[in-house]
Amino acid sequence: MDSRFTDQVSPISVSEAEKFVTQHFGIRNTAHPLGSERDQNFHIRATDGGEFLLKITHPGEALDSTAFQTACLRHVAAVAPSLPVPRVLDDQTGEPHVRSIWSGAERTARMLTFLAGEPLHRGERDAAQRRRIGETLANLDAALATFPGPLPILDIIWDMGRASSIRPLIGTIPDAEQRRMVEARLEAFERRVLPRQVGLAAQPIHNDFNPHNLLVSPQDHRHITGIIDFGDIAVAPRIYDLAVAASYQVLDGEHPLQTASEIVAGYHSVTPLTETEVALLHDLIPMRLAMAVSITGWRAEMHPENRDYILRNSPGAWRALHQLSRVSPAEAEDYFHAANRRA
Repeated sequence: MDSRFTDQVSPISVSEAEKFVTQHFGIRNTAHPLGSERDQNFHIRATDGGEFLLKITHPGEALDSTAFQTACLRHVAAVAPSLPVPRVLDDQTGEPHVRSIWSGAERTARMLTFLAGEPLHRGERDAAQRRRIGETLANLDAALATFPGPLPILDIIWDMGRASSIRPLIGTIPDAEQRRMVEARLEAFERRVLPRQVGLAAQPIHNDFNPHNLLVSPQDHRHITGIIDFGDIAVAPRIYDLAVAASYQVLDGEHPLQTASEIVAGYHSVTPLTETEVALLHDLIPMRLAMAVSITGWRAEMHPENRDYILRNSPGAWRALHQLSRVSPAEAEDYFHAANRRA
C-alpha cells in the first residue's frame, strides 16, 4: 500500500514551522497546527495581520505530485479568478516549493493564502446551498478542463478509477453485512461503470469536494468562500468529481437521492451532463462511499492517534450506503433526470 497512508512520520513542532516561514518567506509569525490526513499543516498568522497556510508534505509524496497540485491551483486562479481557491506563494528565491529535511526526512513545503470562512459541515444545510455547491464544482471542473497539460499519471488511493485496489481492505471490515455491501458495490462498479466510461475525457478533478473542504460565509451559508485541500487531486472523468461531491450529500429526505440530486442539478445547470454521465452516477456515488469506509477504517487501525480525524465522515458514509442500497439503477437514472429537468 501507499507509504503516504501507512508510514507514520515524526510531528513538526510549532517553533520549527515558525522558524521555517521566517527564514524562507521573510514573514515574522506565529503558527498553529491543523489536522490533516497525511500532510502537516499550520495556520500562519503574520505579525502584520496576514494569514497563510503552511503545508508540509508526507515524505512519501513525490515532488511531481505536489507540483501538479500547485500548477492546477495557479491555472484556476488565472482562468477563473472569481473561484475561491488558495493562491500559492513563492519563497524569497521565487520558487513555490521548498525541499527541506524535517525530522530526518526530505519533504516539500508550500505557503498558501489562508481562506476565511466557516467549514460547511458546521453550518446550516439546505437545498439552495446544495445547488450552489453543484454550480461551484461545475465551474471549478470547467476551469480545470482547460489545464494545458500534459496530464500526469497519479498514484492516489482515493482515485475511483483504481477502486479495485480496495479489495484487500474489505476483509478488515469487522461486520459481515457491511463487508458484503462494500463487495457488492465494487462488483457493480467493475461490471457497469468501467466498460461505460470509455470515451469520457479525463481531466484534473478536485476529487474531495466534501463539507470539510468547503468554507462558507458565517452570515450566509449559501455563499461559498473557500475551496481547500487539493491534496487528493486526480486525473479522471469529470463525472467522478460530481459523484464524490454528491456522496457527501446523501442525507435524510423523502427519497434516498433527494439531497444528492440537488448537487447534481446545480452542476447540470452550469455544465449539462450527458446520458452516460447521468447513468453512471447510480454506481459512482456509492462506490465513493464504499471506498471511504474501507480506506478510513483501515487507516484508523494503523493510526489510532489520528482516529477521530480519519473517521470523521464514516458514520454518515455507512448510513448513506444503506439508504442507496434501496435504489435500482433505472430508478436512480430517472430520478436524476427529473431533478435536472427541474433545474
